Amino acid sequence: MTFAFTNCMDKDMFVMGDTSTNYMEDTFTNNMEHYFTNYTENTFTYHMKNSFTNSMWNTEDTFLNYTENTSMNNAMQINASNTLAANEDTRVDKDIRMDKSIE
Repeated sequence: MTFAFTNCMDKDMFVMGDTSTNYMEDTFTNNMEHYFTNYTENTFTYHMKNSFTNSMWNTEDTFLNYTENTSMNNAMQINASNTLAANEDTRVDKDIRMDKSIE
C-alpha cells in the first residue's frame, strides 16, 4: 500500500512537474521570442521607414525651397536690373536717389 501510494504520488508529481515546467518554458520562450522579434522588427522597420521618409521629405523640401527661392531671387534681380529706375536714360534712378538724400 505504501508502495502504491508513493508510486502514484511520484507519477503525479512527475506529471505536474513536467506540465508546469513545459508550460512555463513554452510560455516564457514564446512570449519572449514574439515580443522581442515583433518589437525589434517593428521598431527597426518603423524607425528606418520614418527616418528615411523624413529625410527624403526634408531633402525634397530643402531642394525645392532652394531651387524655388534661388530662381525667384534671380528672376527678381534680373527684373530689378532691367527696370526703368536703373536705366540712366530716363534719369529716374537719379531722381530717386536725390529724394532719399533729402530725407
